[in-house]
Amino acid sequence: MAEPVVLLVFGEDTNDTRAVKELILALRPEPVRIETRRTPLVLVKGKDKARDRKNVAELAAVVRAEQRRGKRCVVIAHRDCDAIEPAHEQIASLLEQGLLREGIKQVVAAAAAWEIEAWWFLWPDAALAVNSKWRRPEPPSPEVGRIENAKEAFRQALRPKVKSQRPRDYAESDSPKIAAKVRELGLVDQRAAGSRSFDRFAGRVRQLVLI
Repeated sequence: MAEPVVLLVFGEDTNDTRAVKELILALRPEPVRIETRRTPLVLVKGKDKARDRKNVAELAAVVRAEQRRGKRCVVIAHRDCDAIEPAHEQIASLLEQGLLREGIKQVVAAAAAWEIEAWWFLWPDAALAVNSKWRRPEPPSPEVGRIENAKEAFRQALRPKVKSQRPRDYAESDSPKIAAKVRELGLVDQRAAGSRSFDRFAGRVRQLVLI
């Protein structure tokens, strides 16, 4: 009997990979085996081609090592764009095409424009479920991928207008908690705004063959 497919989630840090894992589970509610990986970091951005190739090769080497242990691997690679849409299109394509050339058959890039915090604007109720003292983070744009400096914009959106009532600020460690609430509350398809970068990610995750 073949080994079950395992999704290997790579990213820029542990908070990102844990958050992406929760989103995958929200998008694929059937039993899915997911492992997050701390190294190598996903650094592909298309600005330094030699460095990008080295990063892709290192990531592929980790996957091949798992395959030699008998695992059937799918790769999910997260990378913030640090730019607005459509920047996600190039970054996602570079990641996916680079890994496909390395022989990794199923690859999905989670390229969030500007940063993954832009995606959290999609589910204001998930943020409130993490901290009820925060202000409801209404999306400042119909397309959250057009929000510059999304992390700071999200942090500010959560702050109550009355300073004396201000709770603690959002921290990057809240990302996986918000994503978990998206999954637990069944919100993944109930979005308060649009996001081309999230739509791209979600569509490809749902198309993965995991049998």
